[in-house]
Amino acid sequence: MCEPHQERARPRVVVFAGPTIDATAIRALVGDAVDLIIRPPVTQGDVYRAAQRQPAAIGIIDGYFERIPAVWHKEILHAMQEGVEVYGAASMGALRAAELHQFGMIGIGTIFERYSNAELVADDEVAIAHASAEDEYRASSEALVNIRATLDQASACAVIDPDVAAMALDSAREMFYPERSWPAVLDALVEAGAAEPAEALREWLPGGRVDQKRIDAEQMLVRLRDDVVGGVTSPPVRFRLSHTVWWDHLVQHAGVVVEDHELETAGQDPATVVLDAVLDELRLVPAEHQQVWLSGLMRQLALEEAERRGLQATPSAVRERANQLCVELGIATDEAFTGWLAAVGLDLRRFNELVAEQVRIDQVVALVAPAAMGNLVDTLRLAGRYDVIERAMDKERVLAGRGLENPALSVTGLAGESALLDWWAGRSRFGPSQDLSHEAALAGFADAASFTRALLREYLYAGPGGVEPEGQVDTS
Repeated sequence: MCEPHQERARPRVVVFAGPTIDATAIRALVGDAVDLIIRPPVTQGDVYRAAQRQPAAIGIIDGYFERIPAVWHKEILHAMQEGVEVYGAASMGALRAAELHQFGMIGIGTIFERYSNAELVADDEVAIAHASAEDEYRASSEALVNIRATLDQASACAVIDPDVAAMALDSAREMFYPERSWPAVLDALVEAGAAEPAEALREWLPGGRVDQKRIDAEQMLVRLRDDVVGGVTSPPVRFRLSHTVWWDHLVQHAGVVVEDHELETAGQDPATVVLDAVLDELRLVPAEHQQVWLSGLMRQLALEEAERRGLQATPSAVRERANQLCVELGIATDEAFTGWLAAVGLDLRRFNELVAEQVRIDQVVALVAPAAMGNLVDTLRLAGRYDVIERAMDKERVLAGRGLENPALSVTGLAGESALLDWWAGRSRFGPSQDLSHEAALAGFADAASFTRALLREYLYAGPGGVEPEGQVDTS
C-alpha cells in the first residue's frame, strides 16, 4: 500500500516535435530506456507545464510562432533552474539554444552552430508552413536551411556551379517562407536564364536533397538519449530568475498539469487547470479559501527553506511518509490506492515526488517549530481567538489546584484508553477509533503518549466531574 519505490522508474523525457520528424522516428531513435512523452510543436507555456513533472530532459525541435505565441526564453530558463536538462536543435529548438546556450541550454547540430556563430541570423531560415496534427504536420514548404544545405551539396557534387547555387539561394531567400519550395526555386532559375542547370538540379534532387533539420533533430535525440540513460548532467545553473509581472501572468494562465500520465503517453494534451479558475472556486467559500491559501503559502515557503538548507528525502523516509499519508487518507488497500491516484489526477511518479516534498517540509517544520511557537499567541490574537489562550490558562490553574498537572488514566475511573477515545469521539468531529497513533497524527501530536496526556487533562477539566459546562469546548 502506498509503496513509492516498487520499481525503478525510467527517466522521463519530453520532446516537442512536428513537421521535422515524426513520432515513430522519435521513438525508434530514443528507444524504451526512457519514459518518452512526445508533444506537438512547442508554444508559450508548454515548457513551463512540462517542467512541472520534473522530467530528466526536455528536447525542443519544432515550435509555433507568428500567429501563436512562441515559447518564452524565461520558461526554458525556469526549467533549467528546476534541474531539467533542455536540448534544442533543427528549428525553434536551434533558435532558442543559440540564444540560451550561455545559460546552459544544450544546442545540437549544424543549424544551431550556424545560428550561434551568427552565420544565420533570420528566424525564417527554419520556418515552414505545415498541416495540423490530424495530417501529421505534413510540410507544404521547404525550410531555407534545407535549401542552403542542398544547394551546397549540389555544388560540391558538380551538379550545378557555385554561381548558380548562389543565384538559387538568393531567389529562395526573397520568397515568403510559406511559398518556398523546390518547384518555386527551379522556376526562378529558369526565369533567370539558367534553364539547363535548373533541369540538372531537378533530376538530381530526388536522391540528393539534404534535410538538414531532420539530420540535426536525429543527432539531438541520440545525444539526449545517451545523456539521460548514461546519467550525464550539466552543472547546476548559476542564475536565479527574477519574478516579474509578465512571468506571474504566464504562471497564472499556463495552468497546472492535473491529469494522469496515460493521456500524455497516448500523445494527447495533458489536462490542465488554470490557477485563477481554482482560486475563484475557493473564493466562493471564504473560510476554506483563507485556510487553503495560507497552507499553500506555507508549503511554498517551507520548500524554499528546505532548498536553502539543502534538506533531502531519503528513500526510507519517503516510504514511511507515504504509508503514513495513506493512513491519514483512509487508504487501506492497493486497489484503493490506485483508485485514489486516478481520482486526484496523479500517477505514481508524481505521488513519489509529492511525498518526497512532504518529507522535506516535515524536516523544515521540525527545525523551525520551536521558534514558531513564540508566534502562537500573537497568531491567535490576530485571528480573534484569544479565548483559546484564556481556556489554556484556566485549565492549567484548575488542574494545578487539584494536583492533576500530569494525570494518570487511573484517576479518571475510565475502563482503559478505548473508553477515553470513545469519550473524545463523542465530543469532537473525529469518528470513533481504537488507534491512538492514528488519532494523534490526525490531531497534530508528536506521538500517542502526548495525545493521551492531552485527552486526560481535557477529560478531567471538561468531562464528567470537570469544571467546564458541557458544550463549551471548541473542537473546530
